Amino acid sequence: MTTRTVFLVAGVLSAFTTYGQGTLQFSTHVLNSVDARVVHTGRSPINHEAGPVGSLYLGQLYAGPVAAPPHLLQPIGTPTPFRDSPDAARGYIIDGEVVVPGVPAGEWALVKLVAWQVSLGSSYLEVMQGPWPGDRGESGIITVRTGGGAAGPAGILTGLQGFTLSWIPEPSPGLLFVFGGLGLLVRQRRQSP
Repeated sequence: MTTRTVFLVAGVLSAFTTYGQGTLQFSTHVLNSVDARVVHTGRSPINHEAGPVGSLYLGQLYAGPVAAPPHLLQPIGTPTPFRDSPDAARGYIIDGEVVVPGVPAGEWALVKLVAWQVSLGSSYLEVMQGPWPGDRGESGIITVRTGGGAAGPAGILTGLQGFTLSWIPEPSPGLLFVFGGLGLLVRQRRQSP
């Protein structure tokens, strides 16, 4: 097989795998349909005033089939910065279509929005597994009909609600010392005959 044939076959197969998949419009503000502004408390070192987040924060959709347990929703699309301007657009993401794997076009999907401070990591999973202090949070889960293919345009995130990010502080050195000492005591007792 020539390289050209391999690329042609790969292109056709990828078209078949994405055709018929449900799509969503990744926009957290759609006039008269969606108003899901994300704000922060003003407690973080990078933002001392409460208000809508901007480009120092990323957002991403997590989605999956309606039958999926909520903890198994998967990230879809790529992390996207929130808008900075105009001021009325702060706290919102206006992006393109994203594919919801495992959900056929026109079917229902579970969806939530997650958001975090850019400095904490490149993915929400990385942020949630890391010990770093910072702003992070997520919306409630909504059920949305996807679009795409014969089902028409991408589904709109109707029902998505805005939320306030929580500042997750660094543990105090004293608290770390206490828990470290307790851990050593427990370990010592387990090793004693």
